[in-house]
Amino acid sequence: GRRLRLSEVLLALPRASRLYLGVFVVWWDYRRARRRAQRKRRQFGLPRKAARGEEEPEEVEAIWEAAHARNAPRVRRLVDRLRGLWVKAGQYLSSRPDVVPSAYIESLAGLQDGTP
Repeated sequence: GRRLRLSEVLLALPRASRLYLGVFVVWWDYRRARRRAQRKRRQFGLPRKAARGEEEPEEVEAIWEAAHARNAPRVRRLVDRLRGLWVKAGQYLSSRPDVVPSAYIESLAGLQDGTP
């Protein structure tokens, strides 16, 4: 196969670093939210993790909703910057309320109409 030139690799670095940094920021925020949710569950005398299908206390649910509200716009900005296949992935996810939280549906819905 064809060997990549150093110039091609260097041109791809900013895009890749933007992707990795964006994913890291979202991951880190959810990691912190998970720890806050676990502490809150312990305050209620519940196990660290809810059983499948178990209702979460309102306070724990609010932690997750706040995390989704913070991260959905971050993901949308990242998708807008990366363009291409990432826009298609965002469009697909925006049509799947059974897969992603409503904050993401609302944030990514604009991708259905067009992108900047």
